[in-house]
Amino acid sequence: MNFTADSERVSYVRYTVLVWLCLLAMLAYVQRNAISVASDDIQATFELDETDMGWVLSSFFWAYAAAQIPAGWLAKIWGSRYALAMFLLISSVATAVSGAIPLLPIFLTARVVCGFVQAGMFPACADTITRWFPKSQRAMPCGFLASFMSIGGVIAAALTGELLTVMDWRPILVLYAVPGVVWVVWFHSSFRNRPQDHEAVSSGELTWIHESTDAESDSDLDDETSDAERETPWGLILATPAVWFVCGQQFFRAAGYIFYATWFPKYLKEVHHVTTLESGFLASLPLLGVILGSVTGGSFSDWLYSKTNSLVISRKIPGATSQFVCGLLIAVAYFIDSPIVAVCVISLGSFVFSFGSCSAYTVTMDIAGKHVPIVFSIMNMSGNIGAAICPVVVGYLAIEIGWEQVLFFFSGIYIAAGFCWTCIDTSQVVE
Repeated sequence: MNFTADSERVSYVRYTVLVWLCLLAMLAYVQRNAISVASDDIQATFELDETDMGWVLSSFFWAYAAAQIPAGWLAKIWGSRYALAMFLLISSVATAVSGAIPLLPIFLTARVVCGFVQAGMFPACADTITRWFPKSQRAMPCGFLASFMSIGGVIAAALTGELLTVMDWRPILVLYAVPGVVWVVWFHSSFRNRPQDHEAVSSGELTWIHESTDAESDSDLDDETSDAERETPWGLILATPAVWFVCGQQFFRAAGYIFYATWFPKYLKEVHHVTTLESGFLASLPLLGVILGSVTGGSFSDWLYSKTNSLVISRKIPGATSQFVCGLLIAVAYFIDSPIVAVCVISLGSFVFSFGSCSAYTVTMDIAGKHVPIVFSIMNMSGNIGAAICPVVVGYLAIEIGWEQVLFFFSGIYIAAGFCWTCIDTSQVVE
């Protein structure tokens, strides 16, 4: 056998890694979003009003936001192989408990635990992408990762609506925990943190991974120094304006996106008078728009970068434009009476939104330098503060001004995200 030829052959283990990350994202979003379509049933079980249910819906995201930095730090020192397996295992157990023990304190505790452990998943995913894909090709895996988050949301919305016609919400949550345990066993037995440590990765694939990455980054990828031993420059990170504006756009983007995963089915029932089954189907359409936009937008962003070698043209301009257009389309949907047409317009907005904004993860990796898990966790924390605040505000607005006006609130949120994008300086890097 010609071992030299075999070692120089380009293997494709990186795409298996991407499949693992995408499945993780899908399962995590099924577990976090499953209660949105069942919100009426959960309200009835625990005798809650809209404001109380708003706090229940936001409990996951308050925990998720609070745990971002410590969970990102754990992902940094543990490495993705151990961290991702532990995070999803605990999340799956907590999801099962929230359905198996129908007591409000237990339910809330389980949701908070899910929020805490899921907080470290995507900083670890971002770190994995920086290790397994070169700088010029990171928007594509980020786009797929974002699309599978929404695939999880679609499954949670559509499947939960269907299952609620034949069973109570509690066994549904137990059911949603099972695939996570299967993923943990498969992933931990097969994945390695660094491509050079995976026996199936050829030298040809390692060369591709390091392609179009500067020498310093190549050195980082090969560095045997533990991430736990590398000091985090907190002062420099917090003093970098680009970090603040990345966090700002994430705050508003997440607040806008979370409407689809929490109150949107309720909005459809209150404003357009659809059934629970119909609300589950219609609520999945904007998430379908996010799926398509993320996949196509990520590949388009990488193509633009390959043609222009400009982060402004390939990442910043699409990111800003997409938020402004999405905000406009959501405002237009307010004036449409047909629920199907209104949801289609909103779904078009979600497609445009995700087409440009899937670069948010890539830009964060670009400006994070050697500290991707930490900077990403700060960015994600900002987003989930927005996601935690939003359901409570919507619950309050629904009582005070009515469900019909809620769309203008979300239109403004996306426009604010667009302004943050215009202020990001993509040349600033944390060193």
